[in-house]
Amino acid sequence: MVSFPAEDFDRASNLTKLLQKESEFLGSPLADAMSTGVLLVTGAAGAGKTHAVCDAAKQRFDANLLSVVCLGQQLVSGDVSEQLRQILGLPGDLGREEMLAALDCAGESSHEPLVVFIDALNEREPRSAWKSDLAAFVQQVRRYPWLRLCLTCRTTYLNAVFPTGFQAPTVEHKGFLGVEFEACFSFFSHWKLEPPSVPLLQPQYAKSAVPENDMHWFVAIGTRFEQWRTALAIGSS
Repeated sequence: MVSFPAEDFDRASNLTKLLQKESEFLGSPLADAMSTGVLLVTGAAGAGKTHAVCDAAKQRFDANLLSVVCLGQQLVSGDVSEQLRQILGLPGDLGREEMLAALDCAGESSHEPLVVFIDALNEREPRSAWKSDLAAFVQQVRRYPWLRLCLTCRTTYLNAVFPTGFQAPTVEHKGFLGVEFEACFSFFSHWKLEPPSVPLLQPQYAKSAVPENDMHWFVAIGTRFEQWRTALAIGSS
């Protein structure tokens, strides 16, 4: 008589799937970032990199975790650590190592790493300044066990920003790709509009592209609706 232990088979199958997912994660850039303490986020213009950074920092803040967000447009040529000190409003006699040590202590006191986000490296003036000081800045931050570093850069400027040989775990922000319908309905719900009743076939709803960019499209349309509503309110008063 032949029997089939289905329960044991199902358990083995589920375990295999779980181990496969764990294996995929261990070989992913996110796992590498956990060990190196550095993550680079790339993507097209308007894909949502800045929104992702600000949203991550807000979620961390809501969870009583610490973050520092610096926009690339705030930086110019010169020592990045010194500019970061000025942006944070820390005392002028605080040196680079003292500042990083203070941030490291702040992270340790919260029992979770403090994440330093530097968004849009390509918006620094001049952006080529990163070629001479980015690698050194990354190494400085990595010396502190309670600090983590997250960088973002527009894909088209990678060669103009990063020094030759620079390596970091990298993920691509793909905008609304794969969640086009959810994004569209959230947009129409926010503006209290009737959602479209036909399928969204236009490419601008999917992967970010220039000039047909999803984020730019939503922001432009949202602004236009707000202008129309203001005009109607004035006209009816």
